[in-house]
Amino acid sequence: MMRTDLLLVFTARARVKVRHATTLMITGVFIAVFILPILAGLLGTLLPAFNYLPALGEDAFSLKPVLGLWQHPSTLAATYLSLQVGWLSTFLSVVIALLLFAHFYQQPRWPWLTLSLSPILAVPHAALAVGLSFLIAPSGWLVRLVSPELTGFDYPPNWQTTQDPQGLSLVLLMVLKEVPFLLLMLISAAKQVPIQASLTLAQSMGYTRATAWLKLIFPQLLGQLRLPISAVLAWSLSAVDVSLILGPSTPPTLSVLVLSWFNDADITLRLQGAAGALWLLFINLGSIGLMLGLARFAYRGGLHWFCNGKRSTALARLNHFASAITWLFILAISLSFIVLVLWSMSAQWRFPDSLPSLWQLSHWQSSWDTFLPLIKHSIMLGAASCVIAIVLSLIILEIEAQHGTRLTFWQPLRWLPLFYVPLLIPDTSYLFGIQVSLIYLQWDGWFVALLWGHLMYVLPYTFLSIAPYYRRYNQAYWQQALLLCKSPWRSYFWVKLPMLLPAILASVAIGFSVSIMLYLPTLFIGAGRYPTLATELVALVAGADRRLIAVCALILQTLPMLVFLTALSLPKWLFRHRLGMLD
Repeated sequence: MMRTDLLLVFTARARVKVRHATTLMITGVFIAVFILPILAGLLGTLLPAFNYLPALGEDAFSLKPVLGLWQHPSTLAATYLSLQVGWLSTFLSVVIALLLFAHFYQQPRWPWLTLSLSPILAVPHAALAVGLSFLIAPSGWLVRLVSPELTGFDYPPNWQTTQDPQGLSLVLLMVLKEVPFLLLMLISAAKQVPIQASLTLAQSMGYTRATAWLKLIFPQLLGQLRLPISAVLAWSLSAVDVSLILGPSTPPTLSVLVLSWFNDADITLRLQGAAGALWLLFINLGSIGLMLGLARFAYRGGLHWFCNGKRSTALARLNHFASAITWLFILAISLSFIVLVLWSMSAQWRFPDSLPSLWQLSHWQSSWDTFLPLIKHSIMLGAASCVIAIVLSLIILEIEAQHGTRLTFWQPLRWLPLFYVPLLIPDTSYLFGIQVSLIYLQWDGWFVALLWGHLMYVLPYTFLSIAPYYRRYNQAYWQQALLLCKSPWRSYFWVKLPMLLPAILASVAIGFSVSIMLYLPTLFIGAGRYPTLATELVALVAGADRRLIAVCALILQTLPMLVFLTALSLPKWLFRHRLGMLD
């Protein structure tokens, strides 16, 4: 009997040691993937910004790159343009997302709205930017549809609807992409806010539904959205690929200006580019800090208005406006896709014809050999990064489920806030430093290095999408499975994972769409050896045939869409005989 007790004690201690070793290993992987590379990248950008880059023969610190940055004639104008585009698009996106959420929440069209978000989010930024440019350009499809009957135009008008100096077309594109993302985050945040109970309580006290949303629910939701809104603002300030397609060129946005210095034939301008990258980082962090400070100030300053007892607001009059915005969103995205299809199959399409006069599929056939390696690289990077990201996310969330709040310093949950660092700082502020470090280690152009670069961006989105579902999992099923299976591994793989399969597949689809959109990480880390559809599309926009651009954009849209459709349909097919699993 004593031997049996000792054996049980030793077995329990061995399990604790194995669990502790596993935790340390996961923490080490997390630090290796996130902390060290970003620190190395920031350091590799900071030193050249102050004229220290021995590879170029500069080994003495000075302010020459910083002075060159401020002496450049486009720096201030590019900074102002980036701030204007970033703040305007973020403000409009937040307002429109809140308005649509309040209008559709728990209404008859609410399920339709939630189902339509995934396909919209699957559309890559660059592909949507190309479709939008074909749609709203002076020679675009919208002008063609009404010319010459309504406009009298026999030639494209002398308008600047794309790449306009104010960046309004770029703002439009960002709003089209950011509103669905914020709506998805609002749906997640709504599970932590008692919306229905708050509405019932407010209406029982005489407040209108619109006033209840404005004074009672929006403040609670915005408190849950600090991180997503900060990520939206950071992306709007520093986006490169869409700025190259729709943004102005004289001057460009600050991120595009910095990238042009990095790619300039004069290699000494890389030092100035590093200084510009640090300036962009300062703008991003300063803007996020200012936004959070303004939000806190507005909340404190508006306490009197929240409590003034007025039962009605003008928000109720915006219901028709919300419906109009919804249809405009659907129309813009749908028409952007249709015009890409038309251009990809057109042989001759003269202005002002509404449709091509000659049709052909030769561009699909002739370009297939060119795009096949790009498709292969995109799928390999997307699939591999998604698998690694979902495995790491599941392991970390399971550690959280087992340990709860009893955490030590060396457990990965202590480091979770660093998951979001790549979402909150501009790519150019550390990718140049990472590129310099990889060149020094002779790892540049390696597929493993490029895969790791994609994982830095895929893992945060994967974790964010799977975490709410994993944390809401009813542990009673797990405990019952332990009683029946007598093995934690069998219970996990045969009960818990199948129940979470729809959420896991949806998370994989989001991660794949993030990977296939990545432009700058592929450009900097891949060293041109693994071009993808995203990098090729941006390169084609510079001067290729519209038909070829349309083919590339359609392929780029199709891949994540297929993954999303698979993620939605596969659980229904697997669990077609288990109705309870489909709820």
